[in-house]
Amino acid sequence: MHAPWLLALVALVGPIGTATPRAPAAEGLKLLFVGNSLTYTHNVPDLVKRLAKAAGRPTPSVEMRAFPNVGLEDHWKDGWVAKALKQGHYDVLIMQQGPSTMAASGADLGRWSAVLAAEAVKHGTRPGLYAVWAPASGGMGASLANYKTAADAAGTAFYPVSAAWQAAWASRPALPLYGPDGFHPSEHGAMLAAMVLTGVIFDVDPATMPNLFKGTIKDDEMAVMRTAAAEAVRGGRR
Repeated sequence: MHAPWLLALVALVGPIGTATPRAPAAEGLKLLFVGNSLTYTHNVPDLVKRLAKAAGRPTPSVEMRAFPNVGLEDHWKDGWVAKALKQGHYDVLIMQQGPSTMAASGADLGRWSAVLAAEAVKHGTRPGLYAVWAPASGGMGASLANYKTAADAAGTAFYPVSAAWQAAWASRPALPLYGPDGFHPSEHGAMLAAMVLTGVIFDVDPATMPNLFKGTIKDDEMAVMRTAAAEAVRGGRR
């Protein structure tokens, strides 16, 4: 686990891709990740940057605004995200809340993702929802459905990471995607999340993606993850 001061991380990493990038092609695109510990555990944004670079895309710049136990409402009311969108010239906004498995939390996800998405569009940034997984105690289907409903209602891009987790487990039920707490991602889980995000945002085939955790993720596990990510990416494209 990260030290406490890292849990309120605002990390700078490098630009990303959208359908109509404003950055010159040679410079890469600029991404803003907004979320909580499910984004900063194992630094998913940096993994996306590394995978995009490995695929031959211009190296993206990535900013992350992520704190423990916060939702999109908290980010909006804090004011930083709205100001950053106005001043930052981002190409893509990637939004992440908690699992949002219940009707009330799903409605909250829909409401605040729409608010942030509208602000992003106003400043020429393409918004998207990063559909995270439910805890090991259950609710994966409800979480995925609520994220998809929110993305459809707000007209945002959709990054179905939880669908990739489901596909991976269908092939390899023992694949260790959770960390020790049964909620935050292991290196396997963070890697799979980054593969889906990179695949959709940068139009990269997950079958070609390198293993960024060779000391942890075995070759046969990576093969399962590539197949699962590819399946999710096909379903997440609009």
